[in-house]
Amino acid sequence: MIRAPELALLCGVAWAMPSAVVRGQTAEGARGSASRPDSVVMAPESVDAAWVAVAPAALATDVVPLAEHRRRRGLTAAVVAWEAVLADHPAESREESLQRFLQKAGARGAARFVLLVGDGRTIPGRNGPSFFGRPCFTDQFFVCDDADTLPDRAIGRIPTSDADSVRRIVKRTIEYELDDKPAGWRRRVSFLAADGGFGPALDTVLESAVAGILDRGLPPELDLRVLRSNAKSSFGVPASHEKKSILELWGSGALIGLYAGHGSRHGLHTAQESGGTRPIFTTADASKLEIRRGAPFLVFFACHTGDFRPTGREPQDPMDEGLSTADRLPSCFAASVLEAPQGAVAALGASQISHPYVDLLLAHELCGLFRQNPRLPVGELIREAKGRVYRGGGKFRENADRVAKTFGVSEPDQKRLVDYQMALYNLMGDPALVLQRPELDLKLEVARGAEPKGGEEIEVKITIPSDRAASLEGASVIVALEQGRASAPLRSGFPQSSDRTLDRTTVELHGGSASALLRYPPTLTARRFVIIADLRAGEIQGIAASVLPPAPAGAEIDDPGTVPVPDSLPSSQEGSASRPGR
Repeated sequence: MIRAPELALLCGVAWAMPSAVVRGQTAEGARGSASRPDSVVMAPESVDAAWVAVAPAALATDVVPLAEHRRRRGLTAAVVAWEAVLADHPAESREESLQRFLQKAGARGAARFVLLVGDGRTIPGRNGPSFFGRPCFTDQFFVCDDADTLPDRAIGRIPTSDADSVRRIVKRTIEYELDDKPAGWRRRVSFLAADGGFGPALDTVLESAVAGILDRGLPPELDLRVLRSNAKSSFGVPASHEKKSILELWGSGALIGLYAGHGSRHGLHTAQESGGTRPIFTTADASKLEIRRGAPFLVFFACHTGDFRPTGREPQDPMDEGLSTADRLPSCFAASVLEAPQGAVAALGASQISHPYVDLLLAHELCGLFRQNPRLPVGELIREAKGRVYRGGGKFRENADRVAKTFGVSEPDQKRLVDYQMALYNLMGDPALVLQRPELDLKLEVARGAEPKGGEEIEVKITIPSDRAASLEGASVIVALEQGRASAPLRSGFPQSSDRTLDRTTVELHGGSASALLRYPPTLTARRFVIIADLRAGEIQGIAASVLPPAPAGAEIDDPGTVPVPDSLPSSQEGSASRPGR
């Protein structure tokens, strides 16, 4: 067996850790050996890699395979021992030592992607801004290189100090990015929604805004699968089937899994008609995840799900009181979905109380960025989305600000909430992870029937890049007509309620193109329709979509559509920033 030091030397990975781990030397001896070019041991000051992992010496060897994978994908990579960072950058606190190291690395143009390996007790985060009486716990300030609180580089964390869990997450990340076989999960987004219970007025506004994001914010070629924790909804299931359905929703795989609702440090919760909330999925349930392929990037727009703070340092979330000890084993819920034997590939969660106003802003920007550049690494996706929320602008922001003010969130509190909540959300997973959306660019043209009319045929043409024509001769393309996501579902109950297909056919490519005929249903009950082309051949997959009727000239992609904004609220429905939403 090749041991980690030899592996790093063979692969050219900059592996920086105390030599006590390698040759039984002291940390001082390790720093002295860094000047020798044949040494795999580097001082933190010598690291100039674009991707840098900071891990305790006992876990450093477990991260080396991920560093080598990043090198093969075109990034220079280094693993730095946490103990060496503390020794080389003495400070009043461990947090300050880490920040000094990363700021110096950033000043050299290194550490564009930072991965911390360890739970919040092993490698602590920093206290960020306060809003609801408590500061949030965050990794973001480690990559803030100037006076503002905007992240200047991407950062993520493997939130466990258990060696087996670290190895499992590293292996899953590598296998995920190496899986190039066509599959349905590559164009799937799952959405799990819990009831808010904030009152009819606010619930209506929130649901309308979320519907607008899912309908127009997500790329039209993606398949949206929805599950609600409300048996009365067309997308719902009885409470007795919720956990099984959530396991199925995530277990079937997806590019991204979104959750909106209530949360605690150790579970997801939904509002009850009688008042209060009840858990719908806990850390214990997460251990049963069996994601066969397509481990999703899970995003939790909810309170506390990403609270990796060491227990005992802050009062526990009251919503956790109903959970058993078995439901609380991992450090937080977001960590539990990564630590599961067949869990998620990454997760984004809040470390304290979150507010629906900023959750909507972040969701909108994440969807818009993913639409523009689906190959953007998740750490960069989050960093840039946070920056856009900070900077503001656009129709959606204007509308959201107006709604927030109507519900009692003043303009000064809106700014404070943004500052607080952008630090609040932490990434669990490798920030350099790239979501595996189909790569082949297809072109889809509607030759006839662009204006929807009941019973009429639509003629569409699919073309591929000319340099792929010969290799894909005879390849099959699935072509489907679907109703828009905002339309009433064709069927009730999960998962069939998410099937929007009205007509479907399969055609073959010849000479780099194919034509297909689809038919509108006799009676049109939807306003918008989408034609999807999905090509799958060997290890190649490509998707494209066309929305009908076409958007009017000059329409903005980020236009959220119509969101009802009441002019005033009865006193019983008035909200305020001091009454958190999740």
